[in-house]
Amino acid sequence: MRFILVFLFAFICFSATQAQSYNSGSLTLTNKTEVSGKFYVSTKNQSVEAKKNNTSYHFNKVESLSIDDRFFIKETFNGATYFTHELVSGKASLFQIESNNYLILKENGIFKEIDLKNDPNLVRGILSVLFEDCNTIRNDIYNINEFSEKTLISTITSYNSCSYSGYNPTETELKNANSFNTDTFKLYFGLGVDIKNINFFEDFYNENLSQFGLKFGLLASPGFTGKIQGNLYFYLDASLSFGSENDLIFIDNKIHYSVNTYRALTGIEYFFNKTGKINPFIGISGGTNWDRFSGDVNDDSFKIKSHNLIWASKAGVLFSLKNGKELGFTIDYIPDYGNELVIPINEELINVDISSSSFSFGLKYYF
Repeated sequence: MRFILVFLFAFICFSATQAQSYNSGSLTLTNKTEVSGKFYVSTKNQSVEAKKNNTSYHFNKVESLSIDDRFFIKETFNGATYFTHELVSGKASLFQIESNNYLILKENGIFKEIDLKNDPNLVRGILSVLFEDCNTIRNDIYNINEFSEKTLISTITSYNSCSYSGYNPTETELKNANSFNTDTFKLYFGLGVDIKNINFFEDFYNENLSQFGLKFGLLASPGFTGKIQGNLYFYLDASLSFGSENDLIFIDNKIHYSVNTYRALTGIEYFFNKTGKINPFIGISGGTNWDRFSGDVNDDSFKIKSHNLIWASKAGVLFSLKNGKELGFTIDYIPDYGNELVIPINEELINVDISSSSFSFGLKYYF
């Protein structure tokens, strides 16, 4: 168990260091020093982060930046500082400010950041408000299923050539007026392996069992979470695990048994890097657990069951896939929970104290 905890800690630390998406480029400091390497921009921290030696350069120390053959200059809008690469100019201008983040600036000074990792409904809402004086383009906005740099460029280019007029709600806006929300959801399913530690008769006998099964569930990040939407998720998780067969000798009686486990949990998860391609997270949950023991004692079969309320800690990492979905690796730890069960031995009912704990490993596909 100690080895697994050390491995888990090391794995999460490694994932956190890889969480941001570094890209090749160079920067020029205010003292005219040029630095080459791999970088990413953190507007929130007002810094340019270099992969080499984990060096951080504050915006006020950087004069210009080039990443992936795109030149970024430092600009300030209404007191907020950004490194921007211009993609579209006109009545509305579009700038890239981070790998998945963009800024739209209107000529009247109004500007808004767009995070492409957000739910498409949220992006639609932002664009519809910004372009309220172009009624024709808003119908096109509602027909976009997935937003990308390409769709942002196309939308803003169309807006800049629009025949502007006063705001009139479109048919789609009227239809969605009462149902619009910005909650973000993810469904997942996957495979799981549980390593279950069972103690019989107050440590008289201890055994590790392997269980294999299925996992599925739902994550939701509600709009009311504000700035941490996409970081904080509430989730429901269900799993079914089927155990291997094992033998136990108790007072010259051979007990042959297997354990199936059914579990339902609800809890919260916090993702540390919602805009990156690698997203480490931690979580905690509580719920209910059913263990089903079946087997035989000296060829007399038995089936017994237990039910417990449990809690679990969780850690893992999600990897973004090219199709826009995600693949996740998770580890849950369920601490000891105990039961007093009854096993029939030689026509007698024997009370058995059983305590269990487990590590649950999951490989999940999020969509």
